[in-house]
Amino acid sequence: MGIFSGVAYTLSSSLRTNDQKDMSEILDANGATRSSLEDATHIISDTLEFEGWRNAPKNAEVVTVSRYGPHLNQHT
Repeated sequence: MGIFSGVAYTLSSSLRTNDQKDMSEILDANGATRSSLEDATHIISDTLEFEGWRNAPKNAEVVTVSRYGPHLNQHT
């Protein structure tokens, strides 16, 4: 059981491909499950107006990440 157990997430296609891959690996390794937009408990995007935002579940958490900040695959 991981820290993200019970989280069903979807990633916006507007996120960089490498960032999507990195986020999926981290989330999956810690108990989250990738899902469709309709079944998501968490939506991860770099904008609040992500594709399908009008159809997102009302109770889903929207997590926005900066498209200009550091990326997951970079080391500081």
